[in-house]
Amino acid sequence: MHSSIISSIIDHLIQGTLPDMSEWEEQVPEDAHLREKIQELYSIVHTRSQTCRRMEAIFTSSPQPIIITDEKYQICSVNPAFLSMSRFFESELIGQDLSVILPSLYHAAIDPSHDEKRGENDYLTIDFPS
Repeated sequence: MHSSIISSIIDHLIQGTLPDMSEWEEQVPEDAHLREKIQELYSIVHTRSQTCRRMEAIFTSSPQPIIITDEKYQICSVNPAFLSMSRFFESELIGQDLSVILPSLYHAAIDPSHDEKRGENDYLTIDFPS
């Protein structure tokens, strides 16, 4: 059937490598509902990809030091401003626990009950001493 075409489109969508819709539309079966859903998915992926590029530009060019951690406060990413301010190398930080790298700032910034309340899009602010 057309499952290999659909599978290929889904793989491309996941990887963000799908070419312009006009290049694959002719390969999609004549199922209006399926075409509509694929176009909707394509639009969502395209919009999110643009948003990710914008956020990456903000993250990279921000003069404010930024550390991104996972839910366990393991460092996932740091921006150039943080590297400049801290004099750490990125390779020294990625995967490290925030409490190990910046213990006094971590403990001053984190309320012990914060872990229980932390959500997926939660953030915290640490004011660095001048």
